[in-house]
Amino acid sequence: MNPSQRQHDIQVAALAESYRQQGYAVTAPPDMESVPFDLNGFRPDLLAEKQGQHLLILANNTQQPISIGRLRELSETIKQQPTPGWRLLLINYSPESVAGGLLQDPISWDNIIQRTGQAKKLREAGEAEAAILLFWSALEALLRRHAESLGFPLEQLSVRALLDYLYSDADLSYEHFDQAKMLLSGRNKVAHGFTLPEASQQANLLQNLIDELSGEWLPMRNVA
Repeated sequence: MNPSQRQHDIQVAALAESYRQQGYAVTAPPDMESVPFDLNGFRPDLLAEKQGQHLLILANNTQQPISIGRLRELSETIKQQPTPGWRLLLINYSPESVAGGLLQDPISWDNIIQRTGQAKKLREAGEAEAAILLFWSALEALLRRHAESLGFPLEQLSVRALLDYLYSDADLSYEHFDQAKMLLSGRNKVAHGFTLPEASQQANLLQNLIDELSGEWLPMRNVA
């Protein structure tokens, strides 16, 4: 077994244990005969089941991305099945993975709008660093909800991986992609207790980025 495969197996085992601790019955790898539809050769790493939920999970390292087109195709195949409760998730097992990969829902579209408005008030009051943190949480939720509305099983990814996938599918422009990556660096400085002399400027840029993406994406949304 090569080192990359060994690392993958270790991370899959850790992810499986995280789901078991949350009360899921986990099989790794899943017996594909227990899946009530054909995935056309796709083999997930885990099947996690609880209370009518059946999560087909692909544990993926961001160094080895999977085709976004393939993910969308698989998600659509699963959505069209008459058996309820089945869902595909892509989880990268970097240290930035969301909540250890455990299934969670991003805040709703309406709450994104509300949170953005609260951040604007903080910025206008001169609380630029606090505004950055609130703006960023709204931006992440916006990205996750948009991926979900497109049928991409990406909402559990780290924000870096999520940006990469949305950009690779041409759904996120290079300008927005590049700006988000730059603003993430500033957000991390604030979140980890470092000073950010350009906080006011970055708060303005974050507000503009959210406003532009919201203008493009909110009219397309499936209200959650």
